Amino acid sequence: MSLARRFLYYFIGIGLGVVFVYFVVLRGRHWPAWLPRDVIIEEILRNPIYIKAHDACAPEAFGLDSAQLAMVIKNASVDFKASKVHEKPCRIYLLKTNYGSKELNIEVAVCDSFANIDWVKPVGENLPCE
Repeated sequence: MSLARRFLYYFIGIGLGVVFVYFVVLRGRHWPAWLPRDVIIEEILRNPIYIKAHDACAPEAFGLDSAQLAMVIKNASVDFKASKVHEKPCRIYLLKTNYGSKELNIEVAVCDSFANIDWVKPVGENLPCE
């Protein structure tokens, strides 16, 4: 058997093995997030979200309903330097995102079984939210 024929059989076997593994093992599976940003966002969206903010710092002040808020949080990035990840009993994360033409900061307190939206405010504005 020539070297070319051996390579041909080898690559046919590899190809059949890859197809078999895809259809038997990988197809239709949901893979959990593994990057820190994705894990935090997934945890926020998995738990029930309560809005604790009032007046000018509430999501409704920016035209965000619950469905839009979930989409904005899904596309947000987590500012780990400004977050308080070792707080007890709830960790506090600062999310940065864009909504329309505005850049928004969202503070979220993530507890074991729920998440609180503490405030939503545009970047650069000093609203008395805390």
